[in-house]
Amino acid sequence: MEAGLVAIVGLEHSLAWPAGLVWPGVQALPTDLREWLAAVETRLTPEAQWAFCAPSTRDIEVAVALIQVQRLQSRGEMIDRMDYLTAWTNPNECSHYTIASLLGTSRETVTKVVARWRSRRSQAAD
Repeated sequence: MEAGLVAIVGLEHSLAWPAGLVWPGVQALPTDLREWLAAVETRLTPEAQWAFCAPSTRDIEVAVALIQVQRLQSRGEMIDRMDYLTAWTNPNECSHYTIASLLGTSRETVTKVVARWRSRRSQAAD
């Protein structure tokens, strides 16, 4: 993207893709992100400008990182977002304020969800 924004629209989730980043294409994404996004179309803002270029390995790494952050802060089920957070940290070892900041929600919401999340994790381990 050279200017503006593009919305990459999926079946249940969408991404905001800013100018200055290369969209590597859906097939370049890891399977879990490709399945989570389930992209079906793109929408450009009026001032959007883009040019085709082949993504480098670094472009793909940056794209994956941006998508991971947007996935953490998505409107998905909070309990699922907490599961996804475990790829980077153990939520049991973080303050509720830290978890809330990472997930783009309030500490109160995290406090309400964390007991259910722990219960689900312990049941899955059994």
